[in-house]
Amino acid sequence: MKITIYHPDEVKPIEPFYLLAAEDYTRRLKRYSQIQVVRGKEPPPVSKMKKKLPYQINIHPDGDPLSSTEFASLLETAALSGYSDIAFFLSANTTQADRTICLSPLSMSPSMETVVLLEQIYRAFLINQNVPYHK
Repeated sequence: MKITIYHPDEVKPIEPFYLLAAEDYTRRLKRYSQIQVVRGKEPPPVSKMKKKLPYQINIHPDGDPLSSTEFASLLETAALSGYSDIAFFLSANTTQADRTICLSPLSMSPSMETVVLLEQIYRAFLINQNVPYHK
């Protein structure tokens, strides 16, 4: 599975502690998925995407709140439905998305959202493989 996270902020540098945390989770996720964080770029238009579109998930404070188990189920369902790519859009309000979810009702910077999302993706892979993870 290939996962792409579209991070909206290209101008503001990512604080070093967020960068270290994001790199750590990206390294951990390599055994489960191809993962890429794309900063400051809009996703390619639908017409330029592959024939099979990725499963698209907006991350927005007004989205549906999910538990870690529900989030894991969402990723597993997308994979079982034939999606080999998943695209996450941080702080997005894209109408073309398949689902809009909320990581937290609290306001977060895009850098913090990226780290929280990476951690939840990592947790989801472990949940789906019945691997224990601290709570």
